[in-house]
Amino acid sequence: MRPDRLVRIILAILLATAAGLKFRQSAQGSWAQYVADGFPAFHAAVILGELLLAVLLITDFCPHVLHWTAAAVFFGFLQINLIALLNGQTHCECFGPLRLQLWLVLTVDVVAVLALCNWHPKRQPTEAAA
Repeated sequence: MRPDRLVRIILAILLATAAGLKFRQSAQGSWAQYVADGFPAFHAAVILGELLLAVLLITDFCPHVLHWTAAAVFFGFLQINLIALLNGQTHCECFGPLRLQLWLVLTVDVVAVLALCNWHPKRQPTEAAA
């Protein structure tokens, strides 16, 4: 298996896991409390965005565009987690009910960005115009 494909599959599994855990957490609480707690539309958009990116990473749909989109998304995650770490936060809620150490999640984000920047999908040869 090509390294770029393996990286995309691993990141897709991470994204799908995070989205699934967030969805499960929001579905377990009472709906009234969920709405009262703030921004359910944003929360739903994050879950759907993570799931969509996970599905697209597994497929080979526009691999070059998707590759750099994933790099930008994980770079965004990296920035959010770095700011949280610098503000003194110790745990991340990226995986819903799992309270992971922020430095661990930040390390995963750094590795993801470096892996995506290092391994690119191979370009498909184009047919020469006659």
